Parts: sequence; structure tokens; C-alpha cells
Amino acid sequence: MVLQLNRFRIQQKRRKLDKVFLSRQLQFRWPPIPMPTVNENSFMTSSIEDYVDEHYGLQDKILPFVRQTGKLNSSSVTLDFGCGFGTLATALINYGHDTGKYFGYDTNLRAIDYCSSAFARVPHFNFYCPLVERTTNYVTNRRYANARNAFDNHKVASPSRTSLKRLLGGEVLTCQFSLSVFTHMWPEDAINSLRSFSEFTSKDTVFINTWLIVDDFARDAVQSGRADRELPIEVGGILTYSNANPLLCTAYPLELLHDVYYKAGHKIEQIGYGSWAGRNNGVTYQDIVVSKLI
Repeated sequence: MVLQLNRFRIQQKRRKLDKVFLSRQLQFRWPPIPMPTVNENSFMTSSIEDYVDEHYGLQDKILPFVRQTGKLNSSSVTLDFGCGFGTLATALINYGHDTGKYFGYDTNLRAIDYCSSAFARVPHFNFYCPLVERTTNYVTNRRYANARNAFDNHKVASPSRTSLKRLLGGEVLTCQFSLSVFTHMWPEDAINSLRSFSEFTSKDTVFINTWLIVDDFARDAVQSGRADRELPIEVGGILTYSNANPLLCTAYPLELLHDVYYKAGHKIEQIGYGSWAGRNNGVTYQDIVVSKLI
């Protein structure tokens, strides 16, 4: 009942924002921005200004980091894994310089339908959504009795070779990027996701992904209340705060993170710890991991 009430309040807020959105003709803005009621990734923003800022939020810090670290240029090929409603695509257009081909992959059909239409005028932007079980997505996931039951009954959420081939064709990636995808994924799927990119990469491909990493510093911050969340539940190797829907937040102990990358055939080259547990990587509140194939 509480969950349904929260959803109702969020939807009410989105409808009010829709009215302001339409009155200001933001549906015609370029780069595009989705209406609040369409955007499932947006939660309780207090104003239309906050909503717009949230959608364009990758422009100032995340995009420069991706451009520099991923070495993007006019001949680059970028895979945005979990592209959502096109925040990175929007940032790339706002940047105003040619950063090569862009491919957006997401399991949210509403998001991909929106992006495919909104960015249709950009020929080197392509989007794809595979058919997946609803339980693999924390937004559409049905709630289980407890976290253990959710883990024991989860379905494969990693992208298949067929899905990536359909999106990428014969392209070789310069950069693979994700923002807050592995923070909603079980370890097995994280390993298989990183593995699945290998057919479309080279030794020079740069992988940039965000996580919630629980090392000694973060563990102390969580236990002392200095972190931005509690993580009282351990299941399937990860830490979470939701018993009914553990994919709302999957935090990885540092040892498990290293195991994931090793099994995926990756070498971690850089970790930038975010502000969620009291540090500052200068890019995002989550922890950034940069890797390459071994």
C-alpha cells in the first residue's frame, strides 16, 4: 500500500510538471527532453527547472570525463549501456563537436521508443531494446517476499551476443559507458555483461562504468551513518537496502568487484570513489571504474 501511494504521488507530481513542460513548449527543445510522465527514470523533482537540469546533468562533469578518458573523437564508436532516456546522447549533441558513432542500449522499451523518435534526425545515433523478463529491471520488477527469494528467482539480465550484434553490427567500440546500471544488477549478470562486450572491442577499448563499492572506508561510512544510505541486507554477494526489491540498490564489496572484473577478463585501471560514502571523484556521486581487456 505504501509503495502504491508513493507511486501515485510521484505520478501526480509528474502530471503537474507536464503542464508546465507543455506551457513552456519544452517538447520542441533541442536537444530533446522527455515529458516528465514519460520519464520513469525521473523521481520527485521540485520544479521544471530541476527536471531540466537533471536531464542535462551529464554536460558539466560526466561528459568531459568520458570524452577525455574514452578518447572520443570524430571516428569513435561509443556504446551507452543502459542509455535510458538519452542523457548521454543529449550531452554529446550539446557538446557541439563530432564524437563519432553513438549506440544506446536499454531494456526499457519506453525509453528506447522515446530515444529512437527524439533523435531520429541524427543518423549516427542508434538505439536498441531487447525483449527481456520484467524481473530483470528494478523499475518493472515484481516484488518478492524477501531478498533471498528475489535472488533465487532472478532471470538473466546481461545482454546477449545477438542483441549487441543487432545494435552494433561489425563496429569495434572505442568506449563503453554506463551510469548506474551495475548498481542495479546481480554479480553474475555484471560479469556476463562485461564479457559480452568483448566481441565488439579491442585491446584499446576503454570501459567506463559506475558502481557502489564497499571498501573499508565506505563500510565505516555506512556503519557510522555518514554514507547517503544504509545497506543492512546481504544477498547474492551484494549489499542492499530493499528486502522486497534488492535490485533497487546493489552495492559491491571491493573483493567482489575485483572478482567480477577478473572473471570478465578485465583489468581495472582506475577507481574514482564518489561522494555517496564521503569521497569526491569530481564526476559523480557513484564510484567510477575504468578498465580494459586483459
